[in-house]
Amino acid sequence: MEGIEWRSLDDENLKIIQEELRRKFEIVIDIYGNRSELNVGKEELDYLFFLLTDIKDRLKLDIKSEIVDLVKEIFKSLRNCMVADNDRQNYFVNKENSLLNVKEIMLILINDRECKKWTSCVKIIFQFLINLVVGNENSSEKVWSMLSDIFPDLCKKCDSYYTCALLYNIMIKCPKILLNIGTYEIILNYFEHGKENEYVLFLIELFLKHDHIHDKYASFKLQHRIILLETIKQKLVLKKDESFNISREQLLSFATEFKKKSDCILKTTPEYLSSIDVREVILLLEILASLSSYEGQLQYIQNDKSLLINCMYLLISVHQAGKQGHQEFTPIQKISQLITNTEEFEASTPAIGFKVDLIRMISNMCWKHKENQDFVREMDGIAVILDCCNIDAKNPFIIQWVIFAIHNLCENNLENQKIIASLNKQGVVDSEVLQEVGVMLHNDGESTLHIAPLEELQKRAK
Repeated sequence: MEGIEWRSLDDENLKIIQEELRRKFEIVIDIYGNRSELNVGKEELDYLFFLLTDIKDRLKLDIKSEIVDLVKEIFKSLRNCMVADNDRQNYFVNKENSLLNVKEIMLILINDRECKKWTSCVKIIFQFLINLVVGNENSSEKVWSMLSDIFPDLCKKCDSYYTCALLYNIMIKCPKILLNIGTYEIILNYFEHGKENEYVLFLIELFLKHDHIHDKYASFKLQHRIILLETIKQKLVLKKDESFNISREQLLSFATEFKKKSDCILKTTPEYLSSIDVREVILLLEILASLSSYEGQLQYIQNDKSLLINCMYLLISVHQAGKQGHQEFTPIQKISQLITNTEEFEASTPAIGFKVDLIRMISNMCWKHKENQDFVREMDGIAVILDCCNIDAKNPFIIQWVIFAIHNLCENNLENQKIIASLNKQGVVDSEVLQEVGVMLHNDGESTLHIAPLEELQKRAK
């Protein structure tokens, strides 16, 4: 073939072969960013197969620097050949023993740490494999079949960026490998131990979109479940990413998990906190409350009567605990008190936002749903919800959500409207939170409440 003479891997030929490969398979990028195209056919690929087989045998005998340099050049050539070319990708993976040779070379390199160049060489092999599988289901299946048994070992010894990039591109074309729980755990371990990169995040999002994630969720260890829930919260609650969908099965699975575990919130003494992480329950509630704002998901949530019972029971219990002086649930009337102790407080209590998320959940479950409206009334829930209508620095916007909940409870429901109508106004509750920001609720002597500047009211009093 033009420009390259087939040579054996004798010591005197190593440098010559290396230079010929560099010249033949190099991709040049011009000043405008345009890439040169490789004129490579089956004959050139066959020569690379020939070199790959021989270099594997040489490596088994001696991992010396010159051999490793040639290994790098062979895989650089293969890497460049596989860029966006399905024909070359398929030709390589269908060639007998081609992938087996790649696997054996990788194992030789990663298991011989005395070779100083093994890290850079293995990175190039990963780059080749990534190019080999991109956009190709056939090559993705065959590469995974070849690597699956050693992939955990590769993850421990090789660069997490490349292992995750390869796994992600394989999964895009072969999502069925997600059924293997070991695959999930490899990636979640990366995240847990601070080795996350963009491909780790891409993979976690890919996991969460998979139909069978709800079957796997309960089998993960606690820290991995929290990682998954934190990712969902980031996408749904904080960024409100509408492209990120949660299936009906996942939604119902999260509701079931919340109902099974939520009673731990009522046991949050310092001793109990040391044995269980209530963070999972808090995240499950935040996610369910957020999903209940989507009409497509709301119908499934509204039909879960046991979930409504659970939320009402928790709200009543948490509210009563706060009234009885339970430190975690007692409302804070001074914003400065919360700000001063924020880190210590968040580390020791689940209370921040928990009550308001319960009210939000109950409110949405009662939206245009007569049966749920009646059930909340029968549980004496209306009075409890109204009693939560006090500014609490631990539960931002709780007053707004109480008002919205009362609206949803009373809409087209005469019985609930009568409960509200029977209430008597007893005055305006003084709030240190409002005083801190310089305003007060002011009763004009009739039936209207106003927010008025504190300084103005003080002048009137004089």
